[in-house]
Amino acid sequence: MLGSMASIIPGQKNAHHSIRQSLDSHDNVEVEAAIFAASHFSAQSKDFAAGICNKIGEMIQGLATPVDLKLKLIPILQHMHHDAILASNSRHLLQQLVTSYPSTKMVIVTLHTFTLLAASSLVDIPKQIQLLLQYLKNDPRKAVKRLAIQDLKFLANKTPHTWNRDNIQALCECALQTPYDSLKLGMVSVLSTLSGSISIKQYFNSPPGAISGTARYTDLIKLAQECSYHSNRGIAAHGVTVLTNIVASCQDIGELIR
Repeated sequence: MLGSMASIIPGQKNAHHSIRQSLDSHDNVEVEAAIFAASHFSAQSKDFAAGICNKIGEMIQGLATPVDLKLKLIPILQHMHHDAILASNSRHLLQQLVTSYPSTKMVIVTLHTFTLLAASSLVDIPKQIQLLLQYLKNDPRKAVKRLAIQDLKFLANKTPHTWNRDNIQALCECALQTPYDSLKLGMVSVLSTLSGSISIKQYFNSPPGAISGTARYTDLIKLAQECSYHSNRGIAAHGVTVLTNIVASCQDIGELIR
């Protein structure tokens, strides 16, 4: 009930105190209810979030805390975006968790919380894109790759202007190399979203460097053309969308495609 009222009474100190006490309860039902309330109050109240952040961190890192309880506590950190220091401390904790607890469930929950925190604080979105691409490329687990694609899609929709040339290139390389149609569909879907934004012009208008001459856009066009003739209609549709957006946005590149 307290959690559901968070938007009405975000500054009630007695409610804050009650939630903190309940987190230390030996009754599992009460602890889970306190976690629910803590999440809602953290989203609404800067004072509560600042006061509870260390407590949540201690519980997550505590050896006595069961793993299933850690999985419920971690998402609270997505709301620690009210000021730069709070967000920085939460990012540091999430970075420790994603390396200290390599199990699939922990990595998925931690990475997704990391993404939501970055999306709210905005300044760390480029770093989060790089982290997700790193897991997409290097982690062998399909569940982790799917989560990375899902979060990349979210960030592509929210802040396409934060994607640089190297990000798009890395995503193209992953899509070209994957043998799984389900993963390819997800990656091409992200590229389809980006191709309709300013990021596609940034990709083609990038200065000479690691990707030089016509080679700098070969992978994206190659991927889009391959996908356009794919037996999976979803992949084919996204491939055509990417090619169409390239032609519409970048006239000189469009001439080469034709």
